[in-house]
Amino acid sequence: MEGSDLSPKRSDYLISLLKASVGSIPVAGSFISEMVSYVIPNQQIDRIVKFTKQLEQRLIRIELYLTDSKNYSDHFVEMMEEVLRQASRSTSDDRRDYLASLVVRSLTMEDERIIESRHLLRILNEINDIEVIWLRSYLCPLDYTDEFLEKYQDILQLRSTLSNDEEEYNKACIQMSYKQHLERLGLLRPKYQLDRNTKQPVFDKKSGLKAEGYEITEFGRLLIKYIGLDPYE
Repeated sequence: MEGSDLSPKRSDYLISLLKASVGSIPVAGSFISEMVSYVIPNQQIDRIVKFTKQLEQRLIRIELYLTDSKNYSDHFVEMMEEVLRQASRSTSDDRRDYLASLVVRSLTMEDERIIESRHLLRILNEINDIEVIWLRSYLCPLDYTDEFLEKYQDILQLRSTLSNDEEEYNKACIQMSYKQHLERLGLLRPKYQLDRNTKQPVFDKKSGLKAEGYEITEFGRLLIKYIGLDPYE
């Protein structure tokens, strides 16, 4: 047996190990172990166990519980299936923490709001961890006493495409691409230069409206809130 190929017996054995590991966690474990066998590929067992423990800690802090999946609506169960798929693919603790926050926030929601959570979950899946950091930075970009921003100062260091240094130029291009991607998803929008007298956006006949960077949208703020990164909550 090579690579990640698993025989049926080996597959069943690994699933049993996962269900035993997750099921022993009291608050969230039984619910997740029930869903594991038909949602998660075997080679991603450890990530699901880590995710369940991170979710467990959040549930304990607010005294919420997950019980058998039959006690929840189809919308919630479908959302949890997608959460587990994303958690199984995630190699970062931060990403699993974002997913755990979204689950906890959804626990007390009506079905209509859970559908909103599923939409945010899909958007989260489309951005990488560095893009999450950039999005969060626009929530309070000037507040560098913020622990989150201090932690990621190296990532958030502005790069210039005008640099003659090839490495610096390449980093600036990637940085610009992150922001453009966030804009395409409706999480950031251009911040336009305003005329000091009229307070209206400055319009140039050749280039159009003059943008001076980006600002976070309400949709971007909502995503940040749902994944537990809003410093004002």
